Amino acid sequence: MSVPHESPASLVAFGAPPSHATAVLVTQNLGQRLARALGGLVGCWVAAIVSVFIPVAHFFLVPGFLVLGVGWAVLRARERERLLELRGICPRCGREEEFGRGERQGRRTWVTCPGCFTRLLVTIEPGASPGPDVPGQPLAPAGTTPGTIGTLG
Repeated sequence: MSVPHESPASLVAFGAPPSHATAVLVTQNLGQRLARALGGLVGCWVAAIVSVFIPVAHFFLVPGFLVLGVGWAVLRARERERLLELRGICPRCGREEEFGRGERQGRRTWVTCPGCFTRLLVTIEPGASPGPDVPGQPLAPAGTTPGTIGTLG
């Protein structure tokens, strides 16, 4: 596994000024991404096989796990950087917190403040990333917000 690195980030809450945070990221090469993707795919497909033996529920569980496995594998394969940890000051309540890994919605990563339960948008400062897998290849496709953590690639 690649060595985790820290990057400056900001946390944004609706109606509050942004605050500073520190994101711990790990850059994954192609092999690591494919291994994670395959693990997610195999896990969902094993769950689909086990679901065959559940009466009535197998009608929606089996196809659901099959489709979920493919979708999850695609998302994991496209994830060049993973957010491992996030520490910073909540812009709403002003307390310093450890936010954890967060959750993705589209190309953005959101975290919830454990103190005030405000949903915060995580934005990594531009140029803080160590770079793409292949020199000369852009990190994010055209039309995406630069510096926003999410599925890059």
